[in-house]
Amino acid sequence: MPNLSKNLKKDLKKVESLMRKNLSKEPVVKDLYDYIFDKSGKKVRASISLISSYGMNKNQQNRVKLAAIIELLHTATLVHDDIIDNSDLRRGKTTVNVAWSNSHGVLIGDFIYSKAFMLMNEIGNFKVIDELSSATNKIAEGELMQLANKNNLDTSLHQLKKISYYKTGRLFEASAKSAAMLSGKSTSFIENISKAAKLIGIVFQVRDDLLDYGISKGNIGKPEMQDILEDKITYPLFFALKSSSKKDSSKILKKLKNKDFSVEEVADFVSSSSAFNKCNSLIQSYSNEISKCINKISNKEIRDEMLNLSQSLKNRYE
Repeated sequence: MPNLSKNLKKDLKKVESLMRKNLSKEPVVKDLYDYIFDKSGKKVRASISLISSYGMNKNQQNRVKLAAIIELLHTATLVHDDIIDNSDLRRGKTTVNVAWSNSHGVLIGDFIYSKAFMLMNEIGNFKVIDELSSATNKIAEGELMQLANKNNLDTSLHQLKKISYYKTGRLFEASAKSAAMLSGKSTSFIENISKAAKLIGIVFQVRDDLLDYGISKGNIGKPEMQDILEDKITYPLFFALKSSSKKDSSKILKKLKNKDFSVEEVADFVSSSSAFNKCNSLIQSYSNEISKCINKISNKEIRDEMLNLSQSLKNRYE
């Protein structure tokens, strides 16, 4: 994560505290909840929410509450994702579905979702509820689209971008938009910060796909090359297939179709192509758009925080 300002760090601690309040006294629920939140994530979406609502003078508690809601929604999707993908590691820890069971994962994910919606009800802002409900719906739609796209070696760049937006960019967008609406920002501010956040989310996803192909300098908290083992066609493989010679692409396509490949040979195929450069070019293209949106924001504190966040996530190694 970027070098966060003192104010943002202080606000994120309040978010963390609120997420742990009013928990069920049932031991199984408490154990699962504590296990999931024991290792803190990056809280990027919560940070975007807090930055977008800077300057909100009335009801600061609702500002913190909204950031907590967004973090809870995100965490619930991760718990459910791990079940769908049969993942065994998340944030460097064994996943709930492995440490307990798939059933425990489904139910604690539902519990976290319901906690988020209870907090939404406490805020009582129908525009915020509508935005977050819409985002949650799109995330599920994106997951289903990705399931339908498994093993689709003919997928298009347009389809990959759409999945990235629904799965990742949509909640980033909602984090900014709902916070800006809650704090009474202008229409132009809402448009600019929402678009910037949406594109930051898509960049986050492209970078995530690159990290899966082993470009990290350190431990990313989950196994590498998981996407190809889960039959997911992501940006690096897509660009490798499009940019390599017909002979090399046909050879790897045949192996992928027949499931007769090793992780190493797919990794070598991708890394020896121009795929990483093309992914980075895509990231840079989005980053230019992000900067344009952010630079239209007059508030210097918000502008600087968002530019710092965007730059950090574009180059992250975890």
